Order: sequence, then C-alpha cells, then structure tokens
Amino acid sequence: MSGAERLWGPWQRHDGRGMPVPEGTVVEAEALPPHGPPKHGITRRVGIAGVDLVRSWHWTPENRARGCDCGRALPIDRYRIRRAPGMAMLDRVLADCAPHAPEIPMDIFDHEEA
Repeated sequence: MSGAERLWGPWQRHDGRGMPVPEGTVVEAEALPPHGPPKHGITRRVGIAGVDLVRSWHWTPENRARGCDCGRALPIDRYRIRRAPGMAMLDRVLADCAPHAPEIPMDIFDHEEA
C-alpha cells in the first residue's frame, strides 16, 4: 500500500445530490470541466466539506450542462475521504503483527485445575 493509499480512502463517484460526508470531513475532490472532455485535465482539490467545499456538492446534469450555478466552484464528480493518521498507523501495526501472531495450542484449555 502506497503512502497516498494509506492516507486516503477509496475514490467514490458523486451524483450532485448534496454533501454525502459529514461537515468538517477532509476530502480530496475531483471535477471534470462542465463542457466536453477536459482540455487541461481534471481539477483536483483538497478541502473541508461544509467549510471551503460547500456549493460544489450540489449540481444536476441540467445545470452542469449549461455551466453549473455553483459559482466559481466546479461540481464535484468524485471524492475520497482522508483517513485519520492513527488509522494508517494501526494498519501498519496490524500488517506487521498479523502474520507473526503466535498460535495458542487449544489443549491448554483441556486440563482442570486441582
């Protein structure tokens, strides 16, 4: 798993029907230009949902086709959520420990104490 994969969850498609994540969530968002294929590539931005990424979540295919009424913000087409740093650390610890976990012999539970 690369560093970026540890920091971010999987990419999710967005349909323009409002903000799908809780306010305050750090997300990386991508937007395609509203008219045709991208001439200068995809616009990608990291921001905080409900703080600096507000209007970009709300769009319809109709208003997107005529340039969207999202102000200067491009409509979000897909996004991924930033994982808490502790989760990435936990993933690394579990990956290191899991294959080396000692096996507990089940017969140790078979004897009775006197």
